[in-house]
Amino acid sequence: MNVEVLNYLEKEKKYHGSKDFITYIDYKVDDGKACMWQYDIFPGIQLLISDFETSTCFKNVDKQNVISINHCHIGRFECMFDKQNVIYMGEGDIAISSMKHQVKQSSIPLKRFFGSSIIIFPEIAETNPFLQELGIDFNTILNKYSLDDSCHVFRRNEEIEHIYNEIYEQLENPQIAFLKIKLAELLFRFQAKDITLERNSTYLSKQMTDKIKDVKEHLIGELSEKKSLSELAKEHGLCLTQLKANFKEIYGVSPYAYAKAYRMNVAAKMLLETEQKIGDIAMELSYKNSSKFSEAFESVMGCSPREYRKRHSKTS
Repeated sequence: MNVEVLNYLEKEKKYHGSKDFITYIDYKVDDGKACMWQYDIFPGIQLLISDFETSTCFKNVDKQNVISINHCHIGRFECMFDKQNVIYMGEGDIAISSMKHQVKQSSIPLKRFFGSSIIIFPEIAETNPFLQELGIDFNTILNKYSLDDSCHVFRRNEEIEHIYNEIYEQLENPQIAFLKIKLAELLFRFQAKDITLERNSTYLSKQMTDKIKDVKEHLIGELSEKKSLSELAKEHGLCLTQLKANFKEIYGVSPYAYAKAYRMNVAAKMLLETEQKIGDIAMELSYKNSSKFSEAFESVMGCSPREYRKRHSKTS
């Protein structure tokens, strides 16, 4: 394991991974669970894989001379840089930052995030002869993305996404040579003049995000009641257009799609943990008949409620 350690990981428990270049990190969170794997790729360069099922993973730490290139593979991630404005990473999005400019707050809106960070300690990494031969220069990356004064979030880029997918697919049986090649390829492309990433400039005010989160809590807190979006917007001091657009920016889907997916996951739990009839579950979740409920369930879970219970029941 490299001697370089991120400030926010110093006190976390670490264990030897399946190979000598891998370290498993037991990342403590207040709710849910969080797992991290550190892959020591080059001196001064690590690949950090994060698998979170929690609402927040934020830890306030001191500034550090580290470049971080973060990629969202599954889920969504919320970043607040100035305690006033919030921006969201969706699947495929990339955030590039210097840890000299720390995120003030972060959260995981869907309580699910899987992604990666390329962690670079420039003073060590810049001496690597292999990277030098490829012409990779970390000052060029700092200047290209204006990392001396800010952090930026960029939208999915298909050319870069392809490389990330190759990395994720290989993690079940990781090979250090393969990861070295892929990280070097990513750094080369991030640095290249002909690679232009599209900036995500959709910042939301904290006041707006708080209102949208209140709407979300309303949607999932009253499953037996169905209010129209117009009613919810008025109740929370929003216009309907604001509610629809900003809800999707935070959660990645429309309010109705979010509420339906949540209800169907509740239904799935009831199917396995109770002996309630499907019709009774449908009524409890405010569906007037079981056929409409079954149609909604299959659209989310991929099979009918009856088939789901049969497949997953502990007694089957």
